[in-house]
Amino acid sequence: VHAWINPLRCQTEEQMKALPDDFIVKQWSENRTGSLVGIVNGRYYLNPAYSEVVDLICQGVDEIVRNYDVDGIHIDDYFYPTTSPDFDRSAFETSGHTDLSQWRLENCSRLVHSIYESVKRVDSNILFGISPQGNIDANYSSQYADVKLWCGTVGYCDYIIPQIYFGFENEN
Repeated sequence: VHAWINPLRCQTEEQMKALPDDFIVKQWSENRTGSLVGIVNGRYYLNPAYSEVVDLICQGVDEIVRNYDVDGIHIDDYFYPTTSPDFDRSAFETSGHTDLSQWRLENCSRLVHSIYESVKRVDSNILFGISPQGNIDANYSSQYADVKLWCGTVGYCDYIIPQIYFGFENEN
């Protein structure tokens, strides 16, 4: 059994209201703490630019692999939810970087590497996989997922399973 998680995609605005007040992501959303979370199309997303976000996700992964008899951890293709610079403007402006796309690629890669390390620290036999979208160009240009790095470099993942959602009307 592989536990499938969406590391950055959170609740809708309505769902967030129903959560207990001590839920950390709800606290971040209410306080707008350094933009650790942002809203895109009515849904909250964690911002991978922040170490607090990466730490929270890795704590959740650690909890799963320590407390459940799983063979793997698998993450979905929800990385950056938008190409708008407004999503993470404050973090980018203080980062010292000049290329937003490259910086976002690095943020997602740091997250992926951190999850991999969290899994392997508990049990090196547990697999870590990723399901990026099937369009390789869109991984880079819209979700900032450096799939080539992750597949070609030890320490990022054990396998990739692209999601290829195409309707019957799709010309491809």
